[in-house]
Amino acid sequence: MVPTFFIGRKLEGETRNWLIQNAVDFEEHPLIHIEFVQPETEKLAEQKKYQTQFVVSSKWGAKWLVQNLSKVNFSGSDQVFCLSEKQKEILKLATKNVFVSKMKNSASLVKLVMEKNTSETVVFLHGNKTQDSTFSKLNAAGIRFLNLEVYKNSLLKNKINRNFDVYLFFSPSGVESFIGGGNSVLPDSKIVAIGKTTATFCRQYFQNKIYISEIQEELAVTQYAVELNKDFEIKS
Repeated sequence: MVPTFFIGRKLEGETRNWLIQNAVDFEEHPLIHIEFVQPETEKLAEQKKYQTQFVVSSKWGAKWLVQNLSKVNFSGSDQVFCLSEKQKEILKLATKNVFVSKMKNSASLVKLVMEKNTSETVVFLHGNKTQDSTFSKLNAAGIRFLNLEVYKNSLLKNKINRNFDVYLFFSPSGVESFIGGGNSVLPDSKIVAIGKTTATFCRQYFQNKIYISEIQEELAVTQYAVELNKDFEIKS
């Protein structure tokens, strides 16, 4: 029997097309609504030196920066560090000084910041429910940085009226929204989390086995989940 996949977000076109081309039975269920906000940037203006280094760990942080260059007094010497080539494509609309971490996870991103940190002003752009470990790892590395909350995640808490063989979760907020809608999973369903932090949240609510994708990118997580159900030998 062909397995069914629950996708806990609205997919990008590339991922959706890949699933269709591979005849995967899936449903998209957006769990979160994203809304950009305008943070107070006065503190950044006070701290901003010759060069500022911005850190983003999501496409939403990247999009906000591109749309608000004047608000952060972005200059030609400023640099941006991000997690993926897709984020880089967005950020290239603002500057050529974009650096991508070797691995698509927060540890690799923070290592990149440490290697290239030549600025007194480092700014982390994130959402109100950002639960990835970028924040804690920047702190642990002793990097002084300014937090700017640039978007908000609202939990949709929709009721899902179908059972699936595999559930994909892309953030702790998505897990909270799923549970908040009164949803549950069958005991033999598999759960795939985008990273360790999301997996930790999954374990709070589900007794099922949790598979972890170390690559924090939508298409990679989706492909990983599908391969798990083709009896591929995958290390999780």
